[in-house]
Amino acid sequence: MNKQDIIEHVNNDHLDTLNIIYRHYVKNQAVQTIKLIDLDLEKMIVLVNDQKIEIPFERKVKDLSEIKYVMIEMHERAQYLLNLDSVQEEYNQFFKSNFRSIHLATRNKDNELTCSTTVLYRKNNQLYVYLAKVAQHYQNISFNNQNLGVLLIEDSAVDRSEYLRKTAQYVADFEQVNDQNLVNELLDNLAKNPVETRVANMLKKFAGFVLFEVKLKKGRVNLGFGKAYDVVDHKLVPINMTEEHKMVD
Repeated sequence: MNKQDIIEHVNNDHLDTLNIIYRHYVKNQAVQTIKLIDLDLEKMIVLVNDQKIEIPFERKVKDLSEIKYVMIEMHERAQYLLNLDSVQEEYNQFFKSNFRSIHLATRNKDNELTCSTTVLYRKNNQLYVYLAKVAQHYQNISFNNQNLGVLLIEDSAVDRSEYLRKTAQYVADFEQVNDQNLVNELLDNLAKNPVETRVANMLKKFAGFVLFEVKLKKGRVNLGFGKAYDVVDHKLVPINMTEEHKMVD
């Protein structure tokens, strides 16, 4: 095959392969359109969602006849993506769960790590916390609001092992939000839960509270035994394990 024959063959018969190679080697995101437009012995150039992207081959090939084999190798490395959709949906549903609280890991001025929990507020896909200025975690965040730890965890169930609780931990930045209308809206939503109505209405009368948006950056989710993944932009990425579970006699 000459170069043009290869391009036509890929575009006619192997766009699914091109799709998962792009998602593995470039970015794991939704692909609306993808097309191979050029290649040489070191890379291929694809048009993804109307944007031109270069994807280097894993190894340099000696001639065009080798391109088939290096693409097969790259496809095999990206094969996991074909089985990831169901787990991705499980994560999506978990993240949308009605979490009432969020756990925080912050550091004080002495660089000591402290853990705490507080009420979680949501609007659309944004997460918020409303913290009292007298609280230690507020003081810690005022000192350092970047690259902090947050944890979302599934509620306990009496008929299920604690080891199987779903968790998602993230690195996050906390950005102060000066918007009283948003505060009132979030407190009104909290008050819709009968057990929170009294506290929500009381908080409206208090000064000395500050609203922060929790801006998630990257993380790791555990959806059960053998179902741990890194999370980047809410997309799951398999973990390169250096250790494994082993049974002992």
